[in-house]
Amino acid sequence: MSRNRAATTPQAIATSAVASAPPLPARTSAEPTSQDRDQEEADGRAAGAPLAVLPSIRFIPHQEPRATRPSLQFPSISRTLPAEGSIIRVGRYSERDGQQEAPPNIPSSAPVGFKSKVVSRRHCEFWCSNSQWYIKDVKSSSGTFLNHIRLSQPGAESKPWPVNDGDVVQLGIDFRGGEEMIFRCVKIRIECNRGWQKGLNNF
Repeated sequence: MSRNRAATTPQAIATSAVASAPPLPARTSAEPTSQDRDQEEADGRAAGAPLAVLPSIRFIPHQEPRATRPSLQFPSISRTLPAEGSIIRVGRYSERDGQQEAPPNIPSSAPVGFKSKVVSRRHCEFWCSNSQWYIKDVKSSSGTFLNHIRLSQPGAESKPWPVNDGDVVQLGIDFRGGEEMIFRCVKIRIECNRGWQKGLNNF
């Protein structure tokens, strides 16, 4: 009888209830606290995580629908500048230059070359400033055209001209005496800052 009486005391009942209660769920690593999130953000800043998208540009071959013959054919070329202020130099490609195509996923301002005799060795330059891309003719002999407008006279350096997404740039003029592809001008449709630019140009 004394054993039964002890089992029914308030202390024994409380101890039995605690022992039979289900265990509390443990916090998993998939549920970080606010302190964990703050620490992760601090670690990301310390590791130099990118805070802005780098300027990017892509050169795509463009064919005029009413043109009597096609312009120079070339594979699409992409560049992502390592920093604002970097310059992409564009000119005639030469086998002696040993030019290597830069991987599109690695920031680079490597020169861009085209195998056309109507393109000067140093023809024009592209760069980006305050999220706006620009082009400048650097004394080419056969001219640089932006949306059919020539930027400067032969052999003269032009002022900087803004370039927008969807614009068409032409390097040189077809050499009328040659039917081979190396005597064709280069027509480029520009894609710039496609990840964060404001929209396609209506040109």
